[in-house]
Amino acid sequence: MRRCRISAAALRSLRPLSCSEDVLTGELLIGDFTISPPDGRVSVTVSDASSAVVYSKSVQSEGKFAHTANKAGEYRMCFHNSEGVSQKTIGLMLSSGGRDYKEMAKSALTGADGDAAAAAR
Repeated sequence: MRRCRISAAALRSLRPLSCSEDVLTGELLIGDFTISPPDGRVSVTVSDASSAVVYSKSVQSEGKFAHTANKAGEYRMCFHNSEGVSQKTIGLMLSSGGRDYKEMAKSALTGADGDAAAAAR
């Protein structure tokens, strides 16, 4: 499993912060993020290689997502500070690869949103 960590990335008002990860078909993409300070909400969107949205949520302080790639290519995560005027700090841990969904879900997805959480059942 590959891991990518982004820490202390600045998210300014009305300017999205994006990062991407190359994922193969059938691989699992897992994101675990924190937002501080937790004043106001931040929109989080994950899009697949064809720009289709696979995860979208408005959060205040933290969140997790998981998605099994149905297409190979670049998956993009975007954070948008649309409510607050204060600068936010985004912490993001991305993991991708692997196909042992049950084991990965047990270790990495406690409380995550997405289709991989169902694989743990």
